[in-house]
Amino acid sequence: MKMSAITFILFLMLTFVLIVPVSAKNSTNVPDDVQQFAQASGIELFKTSASSDPEGFGFSSIDELNQIELGDGFPVYYVDYMKLKKDKSIKELKNMLKPTENWRFFVTTNGQPKSFITVGYENSNLTVVEYGGKSSGLGEAYEQVKRENPSDITLVEDSGNKYFVINKDKQLYVVSDVSEFNSNEPNYDLVPSEKLVEKIKKAPILSDSYVDDGTIGGSGTEHLSESPSLVQPLLISLATAIAGTVLFITVRKRISKP
Repeated sequence: MKMSAITFILFLMLTFVLIVPVSAKNSTNVPDDVQQFAQASGIELFKTSASSDPEGFGFSSIDELNQIELGDGFPVYYVDYMKLKKDKSIKELKNMLKPTENWRFFVTTNGQPKSFITVGYENSNLTVVEYGGKSSGLGEAYEQVKRENPSDITLVEDSGNKYFVINKDKQLYVVSDVSEFNSNEPNYDLVPSEKLVEKIKKAPILSDSYVDDGTIGGSGTEHLSESPSLVQPLLISLATAIAGTVLFITVRKRISKP
């Protein structure tokens, strides 16, 4: 009877350990530890910060704020202008970008994007780098991206603008959260990556007369450090220890039987 109870408890703990990361893993190219940190510390920080002024954060009431959930997240890339200044022969978008250690997530209510949380590394610790801001434009762009069913999604941030870069049929395409390629009205069309390359190439920062003020490729952010959650590793260790103990007791009893 005692052995059955221990086995049942072990089963519940292992089930919990395995279910948590699976249910949280709803994003593209986001490491599990980043996903879990954003899910726990990121959402909690957002709620705490926005609770004093829900309307200022784009929510109609504190009740709507309390319904927020973590949406999909994406690795953030910047345009590497320093690289382009040194080598103006670069023509492909993928060679113009540099990765960051940041991941931007949608904050959603009822499945609809309402705002953002950006999580990244600072001094080897995960941190809430930035939070807040309207996400409706990028949310519309993401809906278009999902309809294309791409094999890969990257988020490029440049001079306040955001672009989804997707790989479809071995070709790169761009969907922007602002209408700067085709018309004065947002349409979130899929355009060849060459359109963004043309825009980047015309950036004033690449002109010979440009004076570097130290902000090339930079991004202004506000942040608040948080300690990474240790709950998941502890649960795994505890479950492993219990499993080992149960196995040891079972084997020992079988050996000691006459």
